[in-house]
Amino acid sequence: MRFKITFIIILCLAAFLRLYGLNWDQNQHLHPDERFLTMVTGAMKWPSSWQEYFDTDKSTLNPHNIGYGFYVYGTYPVIFVKWVAGLLGMDNYNGITLVGRFVSAVLDTGIVLLVYLIAKKVFANELPGLWSAFVYTICVLPIQLAHFFAVDTYLVFFTVLAFYFLLENKFFLSGVSLGLAIAAKISGIYFLPIVLLGILFQRKKILLSGLLVFLGMALSVRLTYPYLFDYWNLNSAVLQNWKELKSYEQINVWFPPIVQWIHTSPYIYPLINLILWGVGLPLGILMISGLVFVIHRFRQAQTSLIVLWIIGLFIYQGGQLAKPVRYFYVIYPFLALCAGVLLPHLKKWLQLVIVLSILIWPLAFITIYTRPHSRIEATRWIYQHIPTESVLSCEHWDDCLPLGNNTQYKIVELPMYIP
Repeated sequence: MRFKITFIIILCLAAFLRLYGLNWDQNQHLHPDERFLTMVTGAMKWPSSWQEYFDTDKSTLNPHNIGYGFYVYGTYPVIFVKWVAGLLGMDNYNGITLVGRFVSAVLDTGIVLLVYLIAKKVFANELPGLWSAFVYTICVLPIQLAHFFAVDTYLVFFTVLAFYFLLENKFFLSGVSLGLAIAAKISGIYFLPIVLLGILFQRKKILLSGLLVFLGMALSVRLTYPYLFDYWNLNSAVLQNWKELKSYEQINVWFPPIVQWIHTSPYIYPLINLILWGVGLPLGILMISGLVFVIHRFRQAQTSLIVLWIIGLFIYQGGQLAKPVRYFYVIYPFLALCAGVLLPHLKKWLQLVIVLSILIWPLAFITIYTRPHSRIEATRWIYQHIPTESVLSCEHWDDCLPLGNNTQYKIVELPMYIP
């Protein structure tokens, strides 16, 4: 009973950290990717029939058919948010964003539950489960991404769910979950080798288990990401979008969002970002120490899969030109598992010191939701102190200040990204 009460407290803390301050930009839509998804969702119309739903060329749920010819995400998150927003009477520009953020917060809170269940299953003990859930609860990057209407929380939630069902030998459900991860973002396919290795480690009914995974995956992708296909072929428009996006990730292209990574070091840069900013220095050290501890202490198949996923994803993603910290979000739950299994082996006084130190970064971070966004504060200051008809500069690829109807000022855009 004591353990259950402790877990409920942890889950409530996770929900609070993720739901508090969801309207952090006061309906100003300051997240560009989120703003794009909101516009796509708002433009969608429900098809008149299931036949039209699956018709890639005609469906009004296909972004390519409603004025968004460049769309590189899966369609499951936007379709799901469209449905929920409609049920709540919030199918409008502001409402869609808030519903999308709420769903993200709920999904990331769900990851806390999955981390708890996985730790209990893998390490056969309640304490690693509680510690792992607590560690993931206070990870800053997941807290931040839970405040955005984006596809990342769907990708990570269903990836972790696929792993949980794999451990439970529920291979069809594991495949369904992996399919939903892919239907959110195509990079969900990276987890497929881990699922297949998990089946091989079972050493029984390998062919049947593999077929169940592929059947579940194919079914869920076909149902929730129908526009990946054009009848029974892959949609050439989607493939072209992915090809175009990949072409931007080259130094000589000089694509503005990529410029920031040109002079960054592979592996070192993302590792520093993960440790210092993604979770904070104390927790970052604990996670790396936990990973080393798991590698040396445990030899079972489940822990091998955890280690392979963390190291494999980091090696692949850390070597790319684009290294946003959110691309590594999908290994955070697994790093939390490593930290969670290490903590019970430490002395009580050291556990207390660690808990106090790792709480500093999330508590500091959450204060950003207690005050108006800095760009909103800047906008108010401009309207109060800068005379109308003044000339204001604005960087290319940025949202110009002041926000809103700024026609009373002359805005000069500076082309900062022209070589």
